[in-house]
Amino acid sequence: MSDTKLAIVVVTWGQWKHKLPLFLHSCMLQEDQRFRVDVYHDGNKLDPDFETRRSASETEGLVEDFKDRFLDDIFPVSLVCTEQRYNDWGHSLREIGIKNCSTEYLNIQNGDNYLTPLFTRLLLEKAITENLDFCYCNILHNYPNVNFDGAGPYNVLNSSPRQDHIDISNFIVRTELAQKVGFTDRSFGADGIFVEKLVKTFPAMRIGKVRSCLSVHN
Repeated sequence: MSDTKLAIVVVTWGQWKHKLPLFLHSCMLQEDQRFRVDVYHDGNKLDPDFETRRSASETEGLVEDFKDRFLDDIFPVSLVCTEQRYNDWGHSLREIGIKNCSTEYLNIQNGDNYLTPLFTRLLLEKAITENLDFCYCNILHNYPNVNFDGAGPYNVLNSSPRQDHIDISNFIVRTELAQKVGFTDRSFGADGIFVEKLVKTFPAMRIGKVRSCLSVHN
C-alpha cells in the first residue's frame, strides 16, 4: 500500500484462538486503511516448549488464513516469530518491532486489545494535519483504579504523556523518534518509561491529543 502511514506492531503469545482474531477484525473495521499490521509472536515452531510451538504454529495459520481471505480488501499484514521466547510482557518484541519499522508513524498493541473503527482515522488525521510527532487518545482500560479514584475495571483512562497515565497502545509516534529512543526497559511500567524518555529526549516534540476514547485494553 503506497500511502501507508502507520505500522501497528502487535505482540502476541497464546492468543490465536479468539483474542488475536478479534484484534485483527477490529483493524478491518478501520475507516482509514493507511496502515499495516506487523504481528510479532514470542517464540517459534522449534521452541522446546510445546505450548510455544503450538502457539507459533496456530498464529502462523491464523495470519495466513487472514491474508488469504481478506488481503485484497484490507491493509498488509505480516508475521514474525522470534528466534527465542522472551516471556517479558512483550517488551523485547516491542523493541524488535520498533527497530524494524519503516513507516512514518508507529503504534504498538497487545494481541488481546481491540480498536474502535475511528482509531486510525482520528489519530492520523490530527497527526498529519498538525504535523505532530506524538498523538494520543483516551483508552478503556481493564485495570481498576486507572485514574487513582478507586473505580473498578473498564474505566476510561484520562491519558497524558507521562508515567502511569498512558498505555503503550493508545498513541502513535513518529517512527524515527521512537527508534532513536529505543524500547529498552523491561519492567512492568515500561510503557510510561518509554513515553517519558521520548518527552525528555525531545523537549520540542510536537504532541497532540484526540479527545476521544478510541481503544480497549484487556
